[in-house]
Amino acid sequence: MNLIELINRYINYIEKIKRNSEGIVYRNFFFEPPEKFNDNNSQEWIKVYTNGIIERCDLSSITGLLRSERWLKSLHESLHNKNLFIFAASLRGLIESSADSFFLLHVLLDRLFDFFPYFYMIQNDYKNIDFYISFDDIEKKLIHFSFAKKQKDKNEILPDHDPKTNKEYISYIETFLKLERLTELYYE
Repeated sequence: MNLIELINRYINYIEKIKRNSEGIVYRNFFFEPPEKFNDNNSQEWIKVYTNGIIERCDLSSITGLLRSERWLKSLHESLHNKNLFIFAASLRGLIESSADSFFLLHVLLDRLFDFFPYFYMIQNDYKNIDFYISFDDIEKKLIHFSFAKKQKDKNEILPDHDPKTNKEYISYIETFLKLERLTELYYE
């Protein structure tokens, strides 16, 4: 399979996911002021918290796929037009985008799978769930994925809003997936 066929295959997969995602309405869960929640309705705030995590995971995953699709289409176009400059820029963009998404997604998949029974109980209103599971590690990654960007005033940066460098993201994916020379390819 040549590169164009491979790119087309990925684009087709992403298009299918996009079609299946059409019509999804995100509720944008937020906690109400604390006085509304008490021991009598702890079930409700557990559900709000858990649904908010699930919703943000889905939205972040779709966002990552859409960014990848854009770079893949650009790569496809550059190959079709035999434009080396656009190919290099598109490949670099795809590497950056993929590394950024991977920083979040590699954590999400395992955590969501591990806690599927808990999510199921919450979604099906099982009574007497008097505990909640903190998804602090996922929350931090979701915040980072959504809000990390270069800040003008370094003194006002919230901890999870501080972006990593492209080199850090790429080194992270390179190390985790044991991809040799990805950083070298990126800087080529």
